[in-house]
Amino acid sequence: LHIGDSLESDYCGARAAGFQALLLDRSDNPRVTQYQDWLDAPDYPGKSEADIEKGTVKDLLAVKALLEPHL
Repeated sequence: LHIGDSLESDYCGARAAGFQALLLDRSDNPRVTQYQDWLDAPDYPGKSEADIEKGTVKDLLAVKALLEPHL
């Protein structure tokens, strides 16, 4: 599982390499001002706005909640 805040490098890059991925959406953080355009990110099987939305979390507590059932 790869977790990162760059759509291009972290989420789509990991998915293109066959990894599971979560995108950490920091859009609610006023200190974060730069984002990637998903259309410029690498392609992977099943790439869509819906897939990216499904793989997006707002904070690391959400990642913990997703992982706890598997631990």
